[in-house]
Amino acid sequence: MPTTKAVVKQADMLEEMQQEAVNHAYEALRCEGQYMDIAKHVRCHFDRIYGPSWSCVVGKDFGTSFAYERKHLISFEMKGVTFLLFRGA
Repeated sequence: MPTTKAVVKQADMLEEMQQEAVNHAYEALRCEGQYMDIAKHVRCHFDRIYGPSWSCVVGKDFGTSFAYERKHLISFEMKGVTFLLFRGA
């Protein structure tokens, strides 16, 4: 359970899924070193639990343009790192 607060920037996702995203992002930050490994950790968990086609972007400075499936998007910041998790449309 995270002791660090996540600041949700944008969410189109059930509250339960949002909390799961934050929990696994926190776990990934503790266990993984590189942003790519952190993103893969979160994406693989969501693929396993909620089915395939999830994408995860992790970093401090990035731009994006993408289409997503409604009710399957969250963007949040934790420990100075931004997370974007979504299921592609």
